[in-house]
Amino acid sequence: MQTIENRNVSEPRVLTPRERDVSDALRSNETEKYPLSQWYLGALYVLDNHYNPDRIAQAAHSLRELIEKLPSVIHGTDAQSNTSRFHNMRNNINNLISKSKKRCPEGWKGGQIDKNLAKALIEIEKYIELNKQPNRRERIQQAIATIDPMVDRLDSKIQEAKRSQLFNLWERLEGFAHHKIDPDAVEFNECVEELGHIVFDLLAPITTQDQQEIQTILSNPDRSESVVERMFSLIERRGASFVFFFTQISERADVTWLPFLKKKGYFARPPNVHLNDDGSAIFPFWWPIRYLAKISNHVPDEVIEIVSKL
Repeated sequence: MQTIENRNVSEPRVLTPRERDVSDALRSNETEKYPLSQWYLGALYVLDNHYNPDRIAQAAHSLRELIEKLPSVIHGTDAQSNTSRFHNMRNNINNLISKSKKRCPEGWKGGQIDKNLAKALIEIEKYIELNKQPNRRERIQQAIATIDPMVDRLDSKIQEAKRSQLFNLWERLEGFAHHKIDPDAVEFNECVEELGHIVFDLLAPITTQDQQEIQTILSNPDRSESVVERMFSLIERRGASFVFFFTQISERADVTWLPFLKKKGYFARPPNVHLNDDGSAIFPFWWPIRYLAKISNHVPDEVIEIVSKL
């Protein structure tokens, strides 16, 4: 029989540069109670053990837990799920109503509120109040807003994508964790990569390096597909980068970016007008329209065509 001392032990996983970046970003934001980086690395190491038939579900549990606790870590609060509490409250309400209903076999009409029914009404009030608290999706959205205080400067479609992406990923991981999805290694690895991308973009500190790269791309006449995609990945990462980009191209009256922004749909989604009770209206500041105003003297026909479709 092979002993622990002389059996072959697999080499430790060698993290990719992106995995190290994600782990470092999580470590810089984690708490003693919620060691996010350990959960992330634990999931990666579990996936490496191909002798474990349940490795995907076990890794999914860790990554799902990471997403669930991320808002609590970011907000500095310990928002616990009310699932079990709601279940107990529903049972208690049902029992109280059942006891009270025994004295009204023909219905509630004309009946008196006894002590059991009074308690049930109080419990119902508590239940409704608790349900007003943010759900998991709303907590994730709030966390994103907390990380990026200028998220409302982004294009509305980008904002919605950011709000939905992390929650949708949580739902997929939930399926893997509870064996509701076939344990497809390729599909699950896509989830892991997506999580790494989201976490890094959310938590990695924004430095002048991003703005310097934006400046470099703007100064270079190269508008190849890879360069344009890189620019969009930079400016859609945070609201501050989005504002910086549009400020730069507006000041330069740089028309070279017009076809790419148009193709991306940046001029198709103006922000909603806010109507006040007194009949007045507030038009939110919209960076793309400011850019169009700046370049209107250079390409008037194209600008008129875009504006006429708004």
